[in-house]
Amino acid sequence: MKRHTLVFLVLAAFVGLPALLPAQQARTVTGHVVIAETTEPLEAARVMVRGTTIGTYTDRQGNFTLRVPEDARTIVISYIGFKSVEAAVADRVDVVMERQAIALEGIVVTALGMHREKMDLGYSVQDIEGAEIMKVPKLNLVNSLKGTIAGVQVTDAGPTGGTSRVVIRGSSSIAGNNQPLFVVDGIPVDNAASGAGYGRNQGYGGIDYGNAVQDIDPANIETISVLKGPNAAALYGSRAANGAIVITTKSARSGRGGGLGINASTSFTMETPLRLPRYQNVYGQGVNGEFDGVDGAGAGTWDFVDESWGPKMDGRLINQFTGAAQPWVPHPDNVRSYFRTGRTWTTNAAVSQVGDRSNVRLSVTNTAVE
Repeated sequence: MKRHTLVFLVLAAFVGLPALLPAQQARTVTGHVVIAETTEPLEAARVMVRGTTIGTYTDRQGNFTLRVPEDARTIVISYIGFKSVEAAVADRVDVVMERQAIALEGIVVTALGMHREKMDLGYSVQDIEGAEIMKVPKLNLVNSLKGTIAGVQVTDAGPTGGTSRVVIRGSSSIAGNNQPLFVVDGIPVDNAASGAGYGRNQGYGGIDYGNAVQDIDPANIETISVLKGPNAAALYGSRAANGAIVITTKSARSGRGGGLGINASTSFTMETPLRLPRYQNVYGQGVNGEFDGVDGAGAGTWDFVDESWGPKMDGRLINQFTGAAQPWVPHPDNVRSYFRTGRTWTTNAAVSQVGDRSNVRLSVTNTAVE
């Protein structure tokens, strides 16, 4: 029995030896990362062992702890908008990061407002810049996503000020809400229509009073990132099961330079119906080729119906709602002439002040619609 026990212990030692060797050969590196201009801690800075995939991120206090191989010589600290720093591996590494103006191409805002590179993400995400939205500004911000993001379907309610519904990659539930979660500067915002239930306006007489998302001024948008699917929005919980639309608004620091800044912009758009239904202009109101209008309530012959199976519109005199014995002729432009060209003026003015410890931005937008 003792001999078997001894053999078992020896085999267990050899089996566990490979797992113990890396632990014995690794070392722990701790450090602190701050911003050069303000000495404030830099959160979410990436700390990587050069030439490997071993890495971590700094916490809210700018601290990090990283287990590195024994043969590692250099770690690289990087963050968007700052110069990357290479430091020699030591038990304690303190790093000061300097700002650097770079092109933010390929950078998106993910959960909790963190800026990440697309290549680092394990899920699908697309973004749109605020400048693209302002090329043709919409009264409802949600409508600006129509035709700009792959897999995003936007349904416009129609009336000015009404709700717009957005669905990413189709509906996933036949009973619940299929809209993604909107997150504006880290704050969840509901895009459901006013009233109880999903997409309904109960208690408002069926009137669509819109929702909270459409109140966001497109002129104040810095970027919009669309995180598709539950994996992309896992940090936001079950409400983001259908994805998340992360909106980042402009701040004073998002502009170039410092001190006092004044920006102004204006746009003018015109719109008219592109295509209308095709109507037949051969037969008028009525049934079986008969019609005689009296009061529209049934006192005449088929004057209460709205079908167009009445007499041929050849100019004959028939009693109509316009009067007795009027020419029975078509009016081919009666629908198109109902519409007139819409005009929208949008003017925005923004004032920003950047300081060492604070930044303030005030924006005012005026929209005139005819």
